[in-house]
Amino acid sequence: MSDKQTFDEKQNQPQRYEIRLKGHLDARWGERFEGLTITLEEDGDTLLTGPVIDQAALHGLFKKVRDLGMPLVSVNRVQSNEIHSYRSKKGEETMTINANLQVPEKATFTGNSLNKGGETNMNSPKRLARIAGVLYLIVAIFAAYAFNVITGLYIAGDATATAANVVANSGLVRMAVVFDLIQATTWVFLALILYRLLKHVHPYAAQTMVVLVAIGAGIVCLNIILGFESLQVATDSSYAAALGAGGANALVLMLLDAQHYGSSSAAIFMGLWLIPLGYLAYKSGMFPKALGIGLIAACVCYLVNVLTAFLAPALRTLTYDYVSIPIWVFELWMVLYLLMIGVRTVKPDVLAPAAV
Repeated sequence: MSDKQTFDEKQNQPQRYEIRLKGHLDARWGERFEGLTITLEEDGDTLLTGPVIDQAALHGLFKKVRDLGMPLVSVNRVQSNEIHSYRSKKGEETMTINANLQVPEKATFTGNSLNKGGETNMNSPKRLARIAGVLYLIVAIFAAYAFNVITGLYIAGDATATAANVVANSGLVRMAVVFDLIQATTWVFLALILYRLLKHVHPYAAQTMVVLVAIGAGIVCLNIILGFESLQVATDSSYAAALGAGGANALVLMLLDAQHYGSSSAAIFMGLWLIPLGYLAYKSGMFPKALGIGLIAACVCYLVNVLTAFLAPALRTLTYDYVSIPIWVFELWMVLYLLMIGVRTVKPDVLAPAAV
């Protein structure tokens, strides 16, 4: 048989593997790696050692390791030897340490190669974070452009002026429609990348984040149709011929009114998704805790703007710019942190176990 085979088919027995991670793994992860021995090395590494029954189980183990967010140093097939344990001075958990009687054998397996930092090229938390940062930046820029174009043309209560603005700036309106479609689609992919990055902290919170984004993006896409139809009515002479100039202008204003309040409806989910994101950022230890709290505060600001839009429009006119400041501050902070730093290297005492 080839030395590259994962199992010795002649003996038909599971093989023992040693997976080395950079950093010490908290004892609370023991249930997640049931059947494996957690070994704390004096050099700061963690070894996961134990039998793996087949190739599928080995790949499943790799997925669990990836979800930890800890750098992967090496994977070796080892010979079974005695492993010693000790009782931690910091608690009651029994952990293993210095299992240096294990003799590693070189294992050959398929998958992503390791980079110099010990992380896989595709699954590195920093790589995922920077991809998320790029996507978040696209969402921010494209959404801001589309919002400013449409709101700049829309004049509440003045159908003639609004229709004239749409006709005079039809090219900008078309660009705004395309930009809104791009940012809504990118927003979904952003949520999926952040889910992959943070799902180990709390799977249900990460899933909730994706669902909220999907609903919000759907509302945005439907809302875009209203803005585009206002352009169609304003520039197609058949509407003026059928409804009269005044009727066509009124229809343009009605469509943009609906688009305006539709944007407020979408803003509910633009805010709500920040609650699970802020929670995950806070609990993960990968981001500053102040950033996690700030994202939740930004959600509150989104909801305040939405409520005042429907309940007290005059008050919203006075407070909108001020209430929006925390939104810009904390979302921009998140974008820059993802792009420039990625994520923090998680220390053992702040590594959050996956919620059951």
